[in-house]
Amino acid sequence: MAVDQWLHAGLGGLPLQGLLNELPDELALRALAAVPEEANAKELKLDGSLRPQLLLELQHAAPEVLQHLSARAGERSLPAATSWLALCRSTASLLEELGQATLPHAAQLLREDSERSGPAAEFLETLMEKSGACDQCPERLAQSLLVLLGHLQPTGAEARPEQMARHRLGRLVSAAVDAWRRFYVVPGTPREVWVTLLEALIACGSWGHQLALVALPSWLGLHEQALKAGPEVFETYAPVLLKAARNLRNASVFPGDFHQWMPEDTETFLQFRRELRDFLRELGTEKTGAENGGSPKARQRKSGPGVLLPLLVEEIHRDLVQALVESSQWQPTEEALHALSALAKEIMVMAPAHPIAGRVLELLRLLAGDQSPLLRPGCHRQLISIFVQCASVFGPLCTLDEATFSKIFTLARASLRIVEEAPTQHTADTLDDE
Repeated sequence: MAVDQWLHAGLGGLPLQGLLNELPDELALRALAAVPEEANAKELKLDGSLRPQLLLELQHAAPEVLQHLSARAGERSLPAATSWLALCRSTASLLEELGQATLPHAAQLLREDSERSGPAAEFLETLMEKSGACDQCPERLAQSLLVLLGHLQPTGAEARPEQMARHRLGRLVSAAVDAWRRFYVVPGTPREVWVTLLEALIACGSWGHQLALVALPSWLGLHEQALKAGPEVFETYAPVLLKAARNLRNASVFPGDFHQWMPEDTETFLQFRRELRDFLRELGTEKTGAENGGSPKARQRKSGPGVLLPLLVEEIHRDLVQALVESSQWQPTEEALHALSALAKEIMVMAPAHPIAGRVLELLRLLAGDQSPLLRPGCHRQLISIFVQCASVFGPLCTLDEATFSKIFTLARASLRIVEEAPTQHTADTLDDE
């Protein structure tokens, strides 16, 4: 209530200097943390132009407030520092000075994995976000943050704390990539600090679908940034994007105990698969070189496959053939079909004689053949469903081979007999020849 009254009176009514002098008093810290939040809150009704004027004055005061917080309040200052940092007009020098004073405290709280780890992670995310808005990259801060992230590998013995620690680390790595990609995705050899950060982002995707979902937007942003930087830069990042796609696809494989998951975990996994399809589609449709003019949507309307599309299709082809030969599980085959169907729109604009279209038709022949896992007793409903879906989006290709089309049509008709609810062993009825 006191903070509201101060803000209604304008900055002149805010005892800012008095609060700073009382540091590290807990009440002063709480009041300082509340000031920027309340000033931005829509629930706080301010007269006329008072809010814009008040926010502008708070922006001017922010550097001094941050200096006092970092110098006098230590680790307890992080919640208040986050609030003031969010509205501060930052420079590289200011952020580096602030980082030098606060990073040791934030690192200690994160390593403790206590209830105070959340505010520490939120402060670091804000710090990285503000660093990305600077005119130039704060090099020393980036190096310090990378060292900090490297020491945050979760080592908890219990599953739940370790999962929470990994989630915090994944969010921080993604925030760093989002903030700094405009500084580092440039012509020339990528900086070592940036390579290490991208390797960490790839590693986060190997920690399961929840962390992969956190990392996905960062890979989309990196793909767009590399595309904007030109053909030479895109060529440098193409292998990185393919490696990321491989890693994210691994996280999208249905786990064996999926049917035992809680509803919220199930929905998160399915959401990740939907967003992964969008990512694969973006990789397959973008163009570089002479076709790289105009907006991304305009580039998508250009004729010809995306630069990464042939590589993606070849990798999926290899995965499917390997799964058909070596795996007794349905999940690897289902995942590869899921990834292939995401690329259908771009593939189907090609001429039927195009090598990529030929590779897809070859896969459909294999899956509709006599040795197909779809014809094995107890074939899983999800595998049959994704195959029918995949075959339907590639329908015009299937019609080029009458025998293959006939087998696919028979499989599709037979799949209608499968009951909606899967049996207790989560297998589906055998698809006998009709």
